[in-house]
Amino acid sequence: MVASVNSVYQLVMRRSAKEENGFISPEDFNSYARSNQQKLFQSIYAEYRQYLANKQRYLTTWKGNYNSLEAILDDLLPLRRNRVSLTSSTSTNIFQYPSDYAYFVDLEYNSKSVTSVDVSNRAYYVDSYDAPPSATEAVFIRDYISIEVLPTTATSTVTLSYFKLPQGTTTAGAPSTSYPTWGYTAVSGKSVYNSSTSIDFELPAQLEYRLATMILQDVGIEIREAELFQMANVQEQKETQDIN
Repeated sequence: MVASVNSVYQLVMRRSAKEENGFISPEDFNSYARSNQQKLFQSIYAEYRQYLANKQRYLTTWKGNYNSLEAILDDLLPLRRNRVSLTSSTSTNIFQYPSDYAYFVDLEYNSKSVTSVDVSNRAYYVDSYDAPPSATEAVFIRDYISIEVLPTTATSTVTLSYFKLPQGTTTAGAPSTSYPTWGYTAVSGKSVYNSSTSIDFELPAQLEYRLATMILQDVGIEIREAELFQMANVQEQKETQDIN
C-alpha cells in the first residue's frame, strides 16, 4: 500500500489545529506534500548508499533511521524499475534516460549486465584491437544526458534498472505521473475530501508519519513521530466509536 494523501493531510491538520498554528490551505499542503515526498526519497536513498558503503568497509555501527538494508529497500521498492527498455532517438548506440529517471542501478545488453567505463577511456575501447567491446562483453559510458553502449552495433535490447523520481498513485491504486494532491469539494465553506480528484503518494504507507512530520516542520511545528502515532490511534478509536 502507498501512503494515503488523506491520512497525511488529516494528521497535519489535527496537529496544526492543536498548536493553533493557523490555517493551512489545501494548496499549501499539496505543495508541501510534493516537495517533502521528494526530500524523503532523497534522504532514504542517501541512507541506502551510506549503508552499502559501510557494508563494503565492514562497518557494523549504524545510526540512521533503519536497522537493515532490507528495511531501506522495502521503502524504496515502489520506486524501483527493473529492466526498462531504452530507446535511441537517433537509432544508434546512444540511448536516452526514461523521463522519470532518478538514480542508476544496472544496465543490461542482450540480458547481460554491462560494465561501466569512464568517458576518459572511451577512445581506448573504440580503437581497441586486443579486446574490443562485443555483444558478449559490452561496456557503457554515461553522463547526465544519455548512455552510450559499445560496441556501436548495440542499437537495441538495452535495458536499464533504476530508481524513479517519486510521483503519485491514483486512489484506485494505479501509477500516475501527477504528484500527491489532496483533492476537495467546497461544502458550506469547508473543504471536504474528494477521492476522485486526489492523488496519493508513491512512497509506501509506512512512511505516512514521516511525511506528516516533515510537512509540519515546514509549517514550523516540531513534533515526534510517536506523537503523530498517538494522535492517529486516538482519531481511529474515535471514528470506530462513532460508527458503532
